[in-house]
Amino acid sequence: MKYTLLILIIIIIAFVIGYRSNPKQFLPLCLTAIVAVSGWFIAHDLSAQRDRTNKQLDLRIKYLINAYGRLANASMRPPAPGSQYFRDMESAMADIQLFGTETQINQSKGFMDEFQKTGKGHLDELLNNLRNDLRKEMNLSDIKANVQWFRPEGSPPLELSEKNNLGKTNYERLQFQASFMTSRTCEEERGRS
Repeated sequence: MKYTLLILIIIIIAFVIGYRSNPKQFLPLCLTAIVAVSGWFIAHDLSAQRDRTNKQLDLRIKYLINAYGRLANASMRPPAPGSQYFRDMESAMADIQLFGTETQINQSKGFMDEFQKTGKGHLDELLNNLRNDLRKEMNLSDIKANVQWFRPEGSPPLELSEKNNLGKTNYERLQFQASFMTSRTCEEERGRS
């Protein structure tokens, strides 16, 4: 803004001097200068607005990709307050509430309400929505299939010291039987054991 005022003062002084020296050429010179300066200001404002929008979009995508990764990593693991997975899930939910779409925010609220009532919840809808929204932002095609989890049976928690916090769970078994399963199938498997 301060540069705008300075440029306008210089233009006014130049026009006053130009009008006194050659009044016939003053009007064409004045119009040319006004168009040139106006064009510069408009181009600068549009460029600054585009840069702000691109930076906001990049920041939003970065945070949502990180949130997706943390949620995907924490999904289908026993909820153990204080564990790294639990902390990751908390921060991912905060990022989604800050940067997510209205649908994603509502889905995260639904998960949190379900988790608060029952101690567990399904993240499939939220993760599918995040995945497709991020893929759309990066000009990639939508994926219609549900998210899948690779959770080898008996895989240890993120930190070995957390093992004591988890109590006796499937994580204490050291049978690494890998299988791909959807989260709903994984819930059914847990219900059987």
